[in-house]
Amino acid sequence: MPITDVHYSVSQYASRKRTRRNSLLRRSAGHPRIRTMRPSGEKEPIRQHAGSVALRVAHRLGPESLLAVPLRVNALLFGMALLLAVPVHGGRAEEIRMPFAAGENLAYTITWPSGLSVGTARFSARPKGDGWRFEMTMDASVHEFEIDDAFISETDAYLCSDRFEKHVRHGAKRAHEALRFADGIVERTNLDPERPEPPGTAPVGACARDALAAVYYLRQDLAAGRLPAPGTIHFGAAYDVRLEYERTQWLPWDGDRRQADLIRVKVRGPASRLEFLAYFGRDAARTPLLFQARIEDESFVMRLVE
Repeated sequence: MPITDVHYSVSQYASRKRTRRNSLLRRSAGHPRIRTMRPSGEKEPIRQHAGSVALRVAHRLGPESLLAVPLRVNALLFGMALLLAVPVHGGRAEEIRMPFAAGENLAYTITWPSGLSVGTARFSARPKGDGWRFEMTMDASVHEFEIDDAFISETDAYLCSDRFEKHVRHGAKRAHEALRFADGIVERTNLDPERPEPPGTAPVGACARDALAAVYYLRQDLAAGRLPAPGTIHFGAAYDVRLEYERTQWLPWDGDRRQADLIRVKVRGPASRLEFLAYFGRDAARTPLLFQARIEDESFVMRLVE
């Protein structure tokens, strides 16, 4: 049966209704509330840069620094896959109503500060049995450095991860691996036959989430007026994520404007630290509208295409 929302039977709902108020209070402990946030009332257009990033970097750091530009953009795109990732608190939720629809597809353009497009990204959500299948792809080219990534997440109805696959190609480098979540353990397996490695395991909570599943779980939390506390998600390795609410504002949008919550995202991994700004629409689906990252004092943008 197609899933657009997750519902309980009448008997389940009746038994839960009596304790829902107290359970919501418990679940919200330690979670900043954003339901009563007020718009700032000010327009803050995304700053446009006319200069060439490559020339600026070369001028500051020397021509050899241009070799690092594709790697920096690669780091930005890698971070986009973690950008919305959030931790799990309190195990499985008592009731989850998804703000996004089954069959949702979101497309984004990735641009240099000058406005030049360097690639695209796509997100999709599909029902799979009693759960969900999420996919994200990224396709970009920077100075003949090709990036072709695909991520697949399979979850149960509560968006707890069952399996996660990561397929990346960055220039000549390739990586293919899978994470399987079961019985409080995550098993990491290398899928590249040319680089065989023994599987590795690590303990996880009863409802662990990979980075892509966490993207959609965050939207569900935002729709309920919550912002999760710091925690851990899985993207091959484990990453610590902290979300900080900045403000609610109006974004210039195709000749009009759209209201959005601005959230600062801080990600820390075994060998990386990334920080981004994420703008979530105030619509019922809490649609991710725009992501912004600063590299070498320049702003890179990933913007929703409608």
